Amino acid sequence: MPIDLQLANSFFRSNNVADECPACGRPSWRFGKDVVSLPYALDKTSQTSIHAIPTICNNCGYIRLFLDSED
Repeated sequence: MPIDLQLANSFFRSNNVADECPACGRPSWRFGKDVVSLPYALDKTSQTSIHAIPTICNNCGYIRLFLDSED
């Protein structure tokens, strides 16, 4: 599912998400192209997934994931 860039930018601004990359310290990010689905196990017999918005550092490639507001 494509990322709504306007909504994502608004979320980041209103929640004071830090600009600095924790790996290299540079404040240069871009959003990934799509919301990603990440599977995880609830217990030994069931599995589900969450949807996350990836942000990628333009300098070093570090990836941060934020829970999609639709979840």
